Amino acid sequence: MKVGKKLLSWDTCDITEAAIANLIAEAKADGEEMSDEHAHELVWSDSDSLDFEWEYVTDWLSEIMGKKNKGECWKANVTGFGWLNQSGVKFFRAKNGRDFLREILPDTDCTFHIHNFGRGLAIQNFHHDSPCGNEWYYILPCSEKTMEDNS
Repeated sequence: MKVGKKLLSWDTCDITEAAIANLIAEAKADGEEMSDEHAHELVWSDSDSLDFEWEYVTDWLSEIMGKKNKGECWKANVTGFGWLNQSGVKFFRAKNGRDFLREILPDTDCTFHIHNFGRGLAIQNFHHDSPCGNEWYYILPCSEKTMEDNS
């Protein structure tokens, strides 16, 4: 299936590396030196930084969802799910980005990229049972009637 432009991503490694680079750059701008090791310690000791990033990503996803679907009904087709590379379909409701991701992604540490997919979204997901990213979700808006017919 053809997916469009990447809209947003979640990658804790990239987020952490960016935070470390920012700390070092800020210190340099202030005329100070900061070692990579010290910057790593500061970033890893700040448990709120990833929470703030998660909030940002889910809020941004909520905005995108609002443009794609005026309701809260969605249909997700998944391919390459988990180590068995299974496929399936799920109908679900989501009012915001946090609920949207909770409904479809596995309950584990994930790295994902969300792309435009026509009227919907496509998500490429990476995790311990799909480390190469062959797990794809193709999510389109659906009607309340479709939800009822498939429950």
